[in-house]
Amino acid sequence: MLRQETFNLNLGIKAMQAGQDDAASARPTVLGVARAAAIAAAQAGNGTATADDAYRGLIAAGYKAQDLGNAAGALFQKSTWEFTGQFKRSARVSNHGRMNRVWRLIGFTF
Repeated sequence: MLRQETFNLNLGIKAMQAGQDDAASARPTVLGVARAAAIAAAQAGNGTATADDAYRGLIAAGYKAQDLGNAAGALFQKSTWEFTGQFKRSARVSNHGRMNRVWRLIGFTF
C-alpha cells in the first residue's frame, strides 16, 4: 500500500515553494541582479526572457554564474512572469545545449 506522503502533489508544490523561498533568502542581492537583468532583456526585446538573459546580466555586473546557486529556481516568479510554452536551447557552454523555458513578462506591451 502506498503512503500518502509518497504521492501528494499539494505537498510537493509546498515543498518546492519553501525550497525556492529558502534559496532566494540566502542570496537576495545576486537574485535581485539576475531578476533585473531578465526584466531588462524582456523590455529591450519582445517581452520574453530565459535564464541565459539573467546570467548575462549577472556576468555583466561582475558576478560569476555559480554565485546565483539554487536561487536560480526562484528567478521567474509567477506573479511577474508566465511560461510561454516554448523552449530555447541555452547558449551557455556549461549547459551543454540544455533547453531553457521562455518566459513572458506579464503586462509587457510594445
